[in-house]
Formats: sequence, C-alpha cells, structure tokens
Amino acid sequence: MRRSICHLAPVLAAIGALTGCGSSTANTIAQVGCQDCTVLTGANVFDGTRGGPGTVVLRGERVEQFYRGDVEVVAGQVVKLEGRTILPGLIDLHVHIRPSAGPTSMADHQDATEAHFKSFLRSGVTTVLDLGTERHVAFAYRRRIRDGLLLAPSMFAAGPGLTPTGGHPCYEGRPPFDLCAFVDSADDATRVVSDLGKDGPDVVKVLIESGSATFPLPELEASSLAAIRAAADVLGVPVAAHVSESADMHKALDAGVRLFAHLPVRDRIDDELVQRLVSLGAVVIPTAEVVDARYRVAFGALDEVDGEDAFLDIPQNVVAAWRDPSRYPEMTDQEMKDETSRRRANILANIRTCHEHGVLIAAGSDAGNPATFHGLALRRELSLYVEAGLNASEALRAATMDAAKVLGLSDRGRIAKGVRADLVVVRGDPTVDIADLSNVERVFLLGEQLDPADLHVSGDRNLERTAVTGLSDGEPCLGKQECGAGLTCTSFSRCRRACTNDATCVDGQACFELDSQTDGSYCHPGDGCDPIVQDCPNAIACIWLGAGATRCWYPGKGVAGDPCASWGTCAPGFQCDATENLCVRLCDPMAAPPACEDGQTCVDRTADAGRTIGECR
Repeated sequence: MRRSICHLAPVLAAIGALTGCGSSTANTIAQVGCQDCTVLTGANVFDGTRGGPGTVVLRGERVEQFYRGDVEVVAGQVVKLEGRTILPGLIDLHVHIRPSAGPTSMADHQDATEAHFKSFLRSGVTTVLDLGTERHVAFAYRRRIRDGLLLAPSMFAAGPGLTPTGGHPCYEGRPPFDLCAFVDSADDATRVVSDLGKDGPDVVKVLIESGSATFPLPELEASSLAAIRAAADVLGVPVAAHVSESADMHKALDAGVRLFAHLPVRDRIDDELVQRLVSLGAVVIPTAEVVDARYRVAFGALDEVDGEDAFLDIPQNVVAAWRDPSRYPEMTDQEMKDETSRRRANILANIRTCHEHGVLIAAGSDAGNPATFHGLALRRELSLYVEAGLNASEALRAATMDAAKVLGLSDRGRIAKGVRADLVVVRGDPTVDIADLSNVERVFLLGEQLDPADLHVSGDRNLERTAVTGLSDGEPCLGKQECGAGLTCTSFSRCRRACTNDATCVDGQACFELDSQTDGSYCHPGDGCDPIVQDCPNAIACIWLGAGATRCWYPGKGVAGDPCASWGTCAPGFQCDATENLCVRLCDPMAAPPACEDGQTCVDRTADAGRTIGECR
C-alpha cells in the first residue's frame, strides 16, 4: 500500500518530536566506528533541527551512529572535518528537470537533464520533487534512478500538471502532449487522476492561474478541484497547487488542498488568509528564487553567469545566452523592472507573514525556469528566506527535515541512526551564515562519496551506471543509443521507427519529419484529429502525416505562402510543405466550392494522406 500523506496536519505536528540525535551523556565517552565504517569527525553538524559539534558514522548506505558528545573512534576510516559543517542532503521540492533555465528564446525541447543532475549534486541537493515534466519522461527518469541505473538525486515526480483547456502552462498555441492533462469538469478530474495513478505519482499538481487583464486564462472549477482532491485521496498522494495570488489559495483551501507549490506574487497575504493556512495545517513552498532571478535579470545582476566558474554548474550554451542581452530584451525594459521589483517585495513579505504566524515553510526553487539554475537556485532560495526573517537554521530546516516530512519521508532530511547516508559537507557554518552553503566540498549519496569537482556539467563523468538498450517502438527513451534496431530516439523522448516512406511504417503510422531536432523522418501513430475541422484543443493545429495518420501540432502564424516557422509550424488550417518550407492552406476536395483563395484550386492529396484532404495550390 502506498504511504498516504493526504492529510498533512497530523504528520507535520510530529515533526518537532524528531530530533535525529543519538547523543552521549555529558559524562560518557562513546566508542564509535566499525571496520567497514567511515567516521566523520571534528565538524559542526546540523542534524535537521540545530547545529553543534558532532560525529557521524556511515556504514554502507545508512548512518550507523551519530553522537553530539565526546567520542573515541575504535575502528573505521576517519575523515577529519575541522572548520566544516555536515548537513543532511538538501531537498528541493519544486524543480523541472528538463528545461534549460535559459532565456525563453531558447528551444523548448532542449534536454540537458544529465547536466542538471550534476548541478544538483554539486550543490548538495540529493532529493528533488519534479512538478512539471512530460509524464513519460519524468517517470522514466524516476524509475531509472530508483533502480540504480543512473547516478542522480533521489527523484519524486508529479507528471503532468492538471489545468483546464487553454490554462497555464499549456495555454492557447501549445499542445499538451503529456506535459499537461486537461480538466474541464469533475468527470474529467476523476478520469485524469485515475489514469495518472497507473504511473504512481508522488504528488498531483493542479494549476490555479487566472492570468492577467491582458492575457486572461481559464481556471479550474471548484467542482473539478474537489474531484481532483478526492481522486488523489484514493491514490494516497497530496495535491500541490500552483498559485499566483491570494484568491487562488482560498480556492485551493476550499477544495481541501493543503500544499502550495508557490506563494502569491501578485498580492500580499492578509490576516484572514494566513489564519486559514495556520488553522488548516497548510504547507507553503515559496519558490522565491524564480521571482528573484527575473528581478536580477531585469537589473543586470545575474552573477551566476559571470566568470569561468559559471561553466561548472551551467551548460555553456545557457551561459552564452544570458551573456547576450539581445536574447532577452523583453526581460530588461522598465516595465519588467517595475513588475519584478513589485513581485519580489510581495514574495518576501508573504514569506515573512507565513513565518511570523507559524505556517510551515518547505523549500523549493522552481529550478528550470529562466535564470533559475538547477542546484544553485536552492542556495539562493534559502538566502531569500533569511532575508525575509528566518534565521539560518530555520532556512536550512526548510530544505531538510521539513521538506522530507512534506513527502512523508522519515529516512532523509535529518542525521540520525538508520537514515539514508545523504549528506553534504561545506566549509564554514551555514547555521551562522547561510552563504556558506556555496562552499560544498563533498557530497554523500546513499553513502557514496562524490567529489563536486568531478561533476562539473561539461566534464566527462557519465552518470549512467548501467546502459539501457533495445527499447521498443513507443517506449520512453532518454538517449540516442537506447532504442532497438531500426528505431530512433526522437526529440520527444520516444523510440520511433526510422523511415523513408509510409510503406516502411506499420499500419496506422506515417513517415513524417515533424521537427528539425530529430535526425531524419520517423513513423508517427498520430492522434486522430481532423485537419479540416481543426478540432484540437487550445487552438493548436491539426496536420496530416500520411497513411491516414493526423496529429495535433504546435501552431505558427504563417498562412499561405509564408515560410514555415521552427518545428515546421503554420497557423491552424495550414500545413508546412517541407520541400519548399512554405505554408499551404488545407482544404476539402469534396466541398463545393473548396475554401481556397481566388485563383487557387484544391488539389486532392487523399492518396498521399490516406484520408480525404487537399491543399490549395
């Protein structure tokens, strides 16, 4: 049976009872160590609640002993760590493992996930919760990490975000694939969450987002939210709500949601709301750094990309993009400076309000968003908590013990006998100066010692422990060499059969080159949309592939005679002619008259498409 963490309040009430300490008495000198142990001595130890001198003994994948008092080491490999602090491995409760953290002008489907895992580990982040990656990709990475095939932070995942048709982040012009699941009714909610249960999500994520006056968005109905909550209860997992303003939090609380993937940035929490949060035992994951990052971009203070050290934690093309202001002029104008200043002030005020009233704060950075760099972002997140009024130990607890308890995990987030040997060792004392978190010297992941210098993103260290090969058609693939004979791993991380024409594909699949980021054409099963009716959700384009297959695809703005945009896109009702790289209007050759411009004829393409369709020529 899955561990249930639906009702957070009683679980969170127990957090304070866990000290994580196996202390000796003041008058006793404990004997520690064993032949196959590693004994960490001489350091300050933050155990998840407080700091102080201590000795930590590791054996295999677990902490064997932890003592606060004087000790005598009787066996084992001794590691002297004077002037250092040992902490539980850090936990980031809001990440996106695939997005590049580059400017929005960078390609949507850039995939440097292995580099991102290295950056997490270099920063001492040993557990992450992904709250928004394509469903098949997120759960494939999670499975490989848990099976020991991949060296990476322990990973938990929500899979797709639940949003209404046209809602954030799969708004008009963006197909869902499996990044989003559309929920427009209570029945949709029950069906979507039940189907998601096949993959065993650790969290169900809902998106409550009204947009702005200039770009309004549809929102989940109250009945849909309640149905999502009820279906998640059946799975035994919590619902995490994306919110932007106080009204969103009230809607979520009304539906029984108690975990928030953000704090509001558009306004400030008032007394009524904070009292509701306290009385209902809610937990907030502020993600202040995603706000601060845009603020620093606007004011030219994005110091992470300065100097040669930037290339240790951030892929070179992302560094280069941020060093070129022409790539993001919309992020540096006066309007953006004003808006990011306002939002930064709001988020800090909301953290302060929650902290002063006793709302539980658990750490998450929203890494993967523009300038919110994997690993590095959590350090800044904690420094922002200190700026908002938490002391350094409280901020550290948000990324260790409290974060672990939000996920219902008693085996990490603290240092105590029997817990996972996930540790980070830093120079200095971050319980006094949170900035010392940047001085990571070594990381232990399930007892394995990792050298941060060996994990820089452009280095040769391969995180793959066991190669995955021979995957079948349609299976999730995470690398080009993983698919079986005759198959290619597409830019959408699915194994598909390489092809030269429709005859080389199985029945119901068509040979088509959908995007320039995959080598050559490959067989597509399609999704059955109608290119004449244009019945895809979110006003996205339905195109024909051949052999009777059609699919919903990214729309562009190009109409007849315009060049195709990136990813071979044209406006809905138009299709890219790859041979000429020009958009052509689709038409029904059986209609009278066909919907073509004067002087054009609807050329019947039924024989090529495998269904009744034409193109205006």
